[in-house]
Amino acid sequence: MGVGEEEEEEESERVPKRMNFSEILTSCGGARGGAVAWSPDGRLVAWPSSPTRLQVRDSASLQVLVTFTCVDAVQEVLWAPDSQHLLSASYKRGMVEVWAVGDPGWRCRVDGGSGGIIAALWSPDSRHILTTADFYVQLTVWSLVSRDTCCVRRPKAVVGGAVFSPSGSYLVVAERRDCRDYLALFETQDWTLVKSFQVCTRDLVGVSWGGHTPSHPRPQTNTGSILAVWDSPLQYKVALYSLSGYCLGCYSAYEWALGVTGCLWSPSGQFLAICSCDDKVRLLSYPPAGSRLSFSSPPPSPPPPPLPVSFTRRPVQKLLAMLQPSPQLGACPLSLLCLTQKRQAVRYLLPQYPLIKTLPVPPKNPARPPACGIQQ
Repeated sequence: MGVGEEEEEEESERVPKRMNFSEILTSCGGARGGAVAWSPDGRLVAWPSSPTRLQVRDSASLQVLVTFTCVDAVQEVLWAPDSQHLLSASYKRGMVEVWAVGDPGWRCRVDGGSGGIIAALWSPDSRHILTTADFYVQLTVWSLVSRDTCCVRRPKAVVGGAVFSPSGSYLVVAERRDCRDYLALFETQDWTLVKSFQVCTRDLVGVSWGGHTPSHPRPQTNTGSILAVWDSPLQYKVALYSLSGYCLGCYSAYEWALGVTGCLWSPSGQFLAICSCDDKVRLLSYPPAGSRLSFSSPPPSPPPPPLPVSFTRRPVQKLLAMLQPSPQLGACPLSLLCLTQKRQAVRYLLPQYPLIKTLPVPPKNPARPPACGIQQ
């Protein structure tokens, strides 16, 4: 290889490679999570190109693969976990449409009826859709295979009120019954109710499954068998529950102040990070079975050294003149401070005020009130 060829190769390496750009694309519909929705595997991208058209392109070649025509304007686009199906939600009309990328002729429509639809969610198996009715009247599970439905009454209006376990075998739904918070546990195989139990929160705002992610190389003993619930920011309280409804422990860092803003489990499922309104993150460690819960916190920093304080005669004399009793007020209102010129220091004295007030003693034989409780 000659010198000229080597220089050409170096110049080609220095010059950046050309990027493939598409033409300017317009988006309509005002999706909640943004105008563009990427598939979980990153190979496809979908967005509403017009109010009633849903376009799917290949992310590598930017070529249009398929275009779906929706019934009404699209407010949200959600991909299934298998990246083969996607839904377009028209919440204003109370309708959700499901599409198959590999089969443009296949189509499914979910109509909320008079209750409407305000939210939609895919199940981990990509064969069921969860919809929430208006005013959180009920949560409905729709099957795309058998066309069966399952209804959950009185779901609570919180973010993440319906959460699947890391393995996808169970679904937990937060409920509000008789002014109390409950958790309902369902099995996703046939959507039967396994357990329903009350939690110790006053106003539950979040539920999280404690379990390791499938990609984590070293999972701990916590494999999706713990539920973490936390109260509203008005009260600092985090509680851990087993799937049987047994409370494993409660944690509260302080009282009479704004509390928890959010919780997140570590990928291994061993630590729970708690964010609070005091701008701190605390880690809760869940050890193996047979030991107690431990709440670790960083060691406190040593206190700063005391600052040197010196008193001079001139300001002491001025303060003594200010603390002289006034004929209009009687005793000096600042009698808690007593300055001495000998040691030139400040000391505190207790005020000589009557701090205990005696109450009048009631008579031994008071007059008996009328039987009806009304005095004339």
